Amino acid sequence: MYCGKCGAARAEGDAFCPSCGAAYSGAERSSPFASAGPTTDDTPFGGEMTLVAILLAAFMPFIALIVALVMRSGEERPSRRQFLKTWAIASGAWLATGWILALLIFAAAASSMPGGPP
Repeated sequence: MYCGKCGAARAEGDAFCPSCGAAYSGAERSSPFASAGPTTDDTPFGGEMTLVAILLAAFMPFIALIVALVMRSGEERPSRRQFLKTWAIASGAWLATGWILALLIFAAAASSMPGGPP
């Protein structure tokens, strides 16, 4: 038998995994590589996380995009995965908008310089 969380070998009658400390349920696992199944706890992130996500996306969109994608890769809860996906999309869109605005400003400045295109 194996631990449902880390896949470590489990002794008969143990209540907790000696490797990771997870409590064993009544169901026994036959393989350490079997899927753990969907997570039933689907609590969303709190309001503080939303505020941090908005501020980070507004002032550092590239870092926000990386953080959102890295956090999403390890998240199993659907509501949190959706939040992180939305955060990544918003950060990417804001990052692209910043580059487009910078290019437009640069083009306007270059065309208004003396000797520039008519």
